Formats: sequence, structure tokens, C-alpha cells
Amino acid sequence: MTRLCCPEFYVALTLCAALLFATGNALQKQVASRRGVVAGLLRSPIWLLGLALTIAAFAVEIQALALGDVTIVKPLSRVQIPIVIAIGVIALGERVARSEWLGIGMILVGAVCLGLQSSDGRVAVPPTAVTSSVAIAVGAIVAASFWLTDRRSIRRGREHAPALAAGAFFGLGDILMKAATSGVRARTGDFNVVSTGTLASLGDAPELALSLVATVLAFLVQQVAFARGRVSLVVPLAGVAGTAVVVVLGAVLLREQVTVARAASIALMLAGTVSVGHVPRGPKACKEARS
Repeated sequence: MTRLCCPEFYVALTLCAALLFATGNALQKQVASRRGVVAGLLRSPIWLLGLALTIAAFAVEIQALALGDVTIVKPLSRVQIPIVIAIGVIALGERVARSEWLGIGMILVGAVCLGLQSSDGRVAVPPTAVTSSVAIAVGAIVAASFWLTDRRSIRRGREHAPALAAGAFFGLGDILMKAATSGVRARTGDFNVVSTGTLASLGDAPELALSLVATVLAFLVQQVAFARGRVSLVVPLAGVAGTAVVVVLGAVLLREQVTVARAASIALMLAGTVSVGHVPRGPKACKEARS
């Protein structure tokens, strides 16, 4: 039977990272939609601020991953979806349809249930050769799927393929980062992201380099998605793909115990994410969004 407990410190860290990610994404979207993927981004103070917030979010999330199971931390981080939607509506003038509010509610309920699940953050760390092989194989599948799907995408839905690919790469990077932090904890008995000793040990982990490669790829592909579509659609799509990769690889590769209660909470959050991201784009939907 699953043991419920008071929310632990890694839950607070995850929520803080979600807020930083959501704010950074909104700022990047505001610039990318005007200037495109490459030209002018590095010269924009707003885009650079979004980048700084994203980097800070990664640091906070790394500490959360070291303390909690990746199959809890990453699905729980989907609370950034309601946050980013709120930012999109308030700051970017985006509209939200009535049907999306149900999804937001499902995400929040699932997040509360998931945040009460117990976790010690310690997992089985597979050999580096196994982890590297799985990472390369998954990365190749994601890249090939993105290339094939993007070629066939219709103009109106061209943000879907890069959003899903970005999410999958982010999920792969999260799994690799969890493997790296777990390796540090196994060697040193602790993990503190502001400790030079921890950072030195983390820097020696081969999984870290692979995680950074996957994350950079995800970030670049996400900019393509931001340039093509609205942030309140791109982020949910990326969230679904990333969560799916994390849950599957977390259970299979890292051997985390995905209990019935944990799986139900994740499923509720994923259903809410799909509900938020799956909104018709015709005139009827526009009328509903305005009402």
C-alpha cells in the first residue's frame, strides 16, 4: 500500500522550478514569435532574461531530482502548465477556451495527489554503457520521428512536431540527469547543488554530458515550436511527451516503483495536459475562447 506523507522539500523545489520554467518560456515565446528562431534572439534583453530564468530552473530542478524519484518530480513539474497559461493570458494576450479549464483542474488535483506520494530519491543506477546505449537509441528515434512528422505537418499544426520532440528530449535529459545525481549520491552519500564537491563529482559523471546534449537539443527544438505556435499549446504538448519518456524510462531503466496511486496521479495530470493542449482551432473555438 502506498504511504502518504506531508509534502517533502523536493516538492517545494519542483514547484519553484516550475514557476521559473513557466516565466522563462513565456519571455522566450514573446521574443521568438517576433524575431524568429535565430536572428536577434541573443540581442534581446527579454529573451536573455528568459534564458537566465530557465538556467536557474534547471539548477533548482537538479536538486529536486537528486532528492526525489524522477517519476514524481517530472510529472509534478507539469504544474507549470497552469502557470504558463496564466502568464500567456495576462501578459501575452492569449485566450483560453472554457474546455481548457477542466484540464487545468485535473492537473492541479493530480499534482496534489502526486506531491503526497513518498519518495527517497534512491534508484538503481545502471552501468554507464547501458545508460549511454539507451540514450543514443531513444535520441535517434525522437530525431527521426521529428524529421518525418515535421515534413508531413500541415501549416496550421506545424508546432506539434517540434513541441513533442522537444518534450521527448527534455524527458531523456531528465532521466540522464537523475542517473548522474544518483551516481553522485551513491559515491558521496549526499547531493547539494551549491556544493563544489558535489559539482565536481557530478562533472565526472558521463551521464551529465549526455543529459546536457539532450537538454540543449530540446531547448533548440522548443524555440522552433515557440516560433510556430502559441506557448499555451507548445508547453502542454512538450509536457505530455516528456512525462511519457520519464515514466517509461524511470520504471524500466532506473527501476523506480511506479505504484498504482502514483500512476493514477500521473495519468490524471496527463489527461489534464491533453485536455489543455487539445483545443479546436476553427471559428467556433475562437468564439468560445472569447466568451
